[in-house]
Amino acid sequence: MAFNTPKCKFFTQLGVVSGLAGASGSVDVFLPMSYVDTHYFVSATPETAVPGIRHSLVVTGSNTFTIYWTTGTASAPVFRWFTIGS
Repeated sequence: MAFNTPKCKFFTQLGVVSGLAGASGSVDVFLPMSYVDTHYFVSATPETAVPGIRHSLVVTGSNTFTIYWTTGTASAPVFRWFTIGS
């Protein structure tokens, strides 16, 4: 009896993106390589400590996602991001 082993080709991507200065905003991230669909894991964290920052991520396509943020300051946030998918 032969068994077929699934061949998942997971790969990761990472990078740094900065937003425009302001108390809130968003920035679109365009991935160097597309995933098969929009079901991939994405994570982002501010590179430097920004007091009171809150951020969220929305996957908008197989090679794009958007980071939204709000802070109590007018600084330009810098985010490190990471994705994994197939």
